[in-house]
Order: sequence, then C-alpha cells, then structure tokens
Amino acid sequence: MDATVPALSIVFMMISLIGSVAIPFALAVFLRRKYKCDILPFFIGCVVMLVFALVLEQIVHGVVLTVFPGLRSRSVLFALYAGLMAGLFEETGRLAAFKTVMKRFFHNDHNALMYGAGHGGFEAAAILGIAMINNLFFAFLMNSGNASLLLNSGAFSAVPGGTEQMAAIENAMTQIAASPSYVFLLGLVERCAAIVLHLSFSVLVWHAVKYRKPACFLLAIALHTAVDAATVLLGTAGMHPVLLEIIIVLMSAGVALLAIGMRTAYNKAHLSDQP
Repeated sequence: MDATVPALSIVFMMISLIGSVAIPFALAVFLRRKYKCDILPFFIGCVVMLVFALVLEQIVHGVVLTVFPGLRSRSVLFALYAGLMAGLFEETGRLAAFKTVMKRFFHNDHNALMYGAGHGGFEAAAILGIAMINNLFFAFLMNSGNASLLLNSGAFSAVPGGTEQMAAIENAMTQIAASPSYVFLLGLVERCAAIVLHLSFSVLVWHAVKYRKPACFLLAIALHTAVDAATVLLGTAGMHPVLLEIIIVLMSAGVALLAIGMRTAYNKAHLSDQP
C-alpha cells in the first residue's frame, strides 16, 4: 500500500484524541469549582457506562445479532433496536446508580451533572479515544512506508480468519488515507454533543429518583432511544457527515433545553410551595 495520510489529518486525529480525555476532566473541574460538586459521582458515571453499555449491552447485542443475523440489513428496524438497547441499558444503569451509591450525593443537585460528565466522558474516551489511537497507528504505519510490509508479510495467514482481518485492516487504511482531514474532527464534535445528552439524561433520571418523578425516567429512555435511532438511521442512509453532525448537535441542544426547562419549572413550583 503506497497511500499516505495528510499531516493535517494526523493533527486532527491528535486533537480528537486529546479532547476525548481532556474535555470530560475539564468539565469535572469546572463543576467542582463552580457548583462544589463531589468528585466521586464522576467516577461512578464512568463505571456505570463501562458495565451497562460496554459490557452488558454488548453481550445482549452479541446474542441478538447471532439469533437474528439479518437484523443489520433492515435499517429502520436495526436503528430502532440499537436506540432502544442504548436507552434501556444506559438509563437503567443511571437509575440503579441513583437509587444506590449516588444517594449520598443528593445534597447537591449539580452532582447529577458530575455523574453525567463521567458517564459521557468515559464513553468519549472509550469510543473516540481508542478509535483515534488506531487511526494514528495506521497513519504512521502508512507514512513510514511499513504498511505494505505488514500486509504482505504473511503474518495473518497462520491465524484463523487472518485473511478477513488483513482485508479489514487494508480497508481501514484505505479509508483513513482517503478521508478529508476535517472528518477526524467530527468525532470530537459528536462526543461533545453526546456528553451534553448524558448531562441532560442524568438530570432527568436524578429527578425521577430524588423527587419521585418516574415519568422523567421513561422520558429519558424515550429521548435516548429516539436520538440514537435517528443517528443510526441517518448514518446508514449515507447522509453527509457534516450534516449528520449538525443534526446530532441540534438534537442534543433540544434535549438539553428540555431538561433545563423541566428543572426550572420544578424549582418555581418548589418555591411557590414554600410558606
């Protein structure tokens, strides 16, 4: 393989990699200083994301997609399935955390945001961060002229499924080299929008638990399902990535405004009940 990756693409990969880790921690520092939030909810959010979304949900995906292998080819049904699973697992994880280990932090409502920063931040590092590390590895491999040596070395021939792995790696390298540089920044934009969503969902589920508003939990599942399903469906439909990210940002902003509006309405109602 003689293709090379532009220097600007590599710079944008590095920015996305750094941002996927730095932005969540910067948000945690801001919440700590501005609203006196506790630190532990951030790490509780990280653990819940890992267990419920990256372990339990993936196990279910493995079973379902094995039993129903044709599901991926039915775009609308698959989008609804993927969105619903994300909504159920992540919001149930949030609910479980808020009903147990997070109760000790109910003295400060802003701890819902600290939890959301950890939940969404861990997702950003796990998804975007690891993806950018892989991209950078392949980029440096191609630009150093060693990609062809790897692909032609026969290193995959003795491994079960090695031919398919080699084809997948070659395809990934081709896409990295052919992609416009700005594409490697879009992932960071999407993760920032996702963090805003996780902050908003955390506020909704917080109210469901602390203020006994179960409808807020159901609303969080419904909104999570809708946003993820729309993202999957539009992505598989071949929408231009810039337009897709604009829509994701707008959906994220809409959910955030809804969460803020509900919080404001509750505060007004609570104050009006005071003697």
